Amino acid sequence: MFLNPKSSILNSRGGQVIIEAIVALSVLTIGYLAILALLNKYLAQSTLISDQNIAIYLASEGLEVTRNLIDANKIQGLPFNDNFPIGSYEISFDTQLDASNPGDYIGPPGTLSDIPLLFDVASGRYNYSIGAPTRFYRTIQISQPNVNQLHAIAIVNWENKGGGNSEVKLEESFFAP
Repeated sequence: MFLNPKSSILNSRGGQVIIEAIVALSVLTIGYLAILALLNKYLAQSTLISDQNIAIYLASEGLEVTRNLIDANKIQGLPFNDNFPIGSYEISFDTQLDASNPGDYIGPPGTLSDIPLLFDVASGRYNYSIGAPTRFYRTIQISQPNVNQLHAIAIVNWENKGGGNSEVKLEESFFAP
């Protein structure tokens, strides 16, 4: 019996094509999985960066409101540190301090807010009175290193979507004119 050389070559080539196809599909699958892993990591980092930007904005706003309240004391002819006992506060853009309202005092220095900021979609502002609760908590800690200086630390903390806590701190010193 004679073997047909053509059929022997075709049979071995058919097995080789299947092996090449399996290898090619494996490489493509690994490539797609790597792309999906990178995309997932990118989305997680994007969320973290977005949260950090919001927290920096909220801390900056807290210091700006503190500055405005100190300026209001000056305009009213009061000492610059009037109505600012040493301690921790919840301050938002609509906070007004006067002799009858020492602000939203929450405790001695080191006390952190346990009330989340609310986001008002209509105004696009964060506050403590109207809107949907957020994951962000803001505390302004006031200390007085000397008679002519107030030191403010704005702390914004939040819980990350994947778990864990993050915090942003900004500090500023205010001096008597």
